[in-house]
Amino acid sequence: MKFETAIVPSEEYLEAYMNRMLNVAVRYVDLAGSASMGMKDPLVKLAWLIKIFIQEMSFLVSGYHGYVLKYAWGLIAYFPAETDLANVCSNKVNCARAW
Repeated sequence: MKFETAIVPSEEYLEAYMNRMLNVAVRYVDLAGSASMGMKDPLVKLAWLIKIFIQEMSFLVSGYHGYVLKYAWGLIAYFPAETDLANVCSNKVNCARAW
């Protein structure tokens, strides 16, 4: 199973701002009920569901000017607030609504 990672743009962004303070809005997303699915569904099915969920959420985060920081049974994303914090918060909320 091939997984397209969205972490590379995040690493490049963070390297560009190394040793500087950043204002960001953070978002964690997981698949509701995934723990119980792991108990009753075949692991292959669960792996495919999580893969699709993570990839779709990665595309959404990117589409709303955010970056994927990490995959941890879900997805941790951040939305940099270099200038306009209100716009960043709006992007974060709209990203959540899009799902």
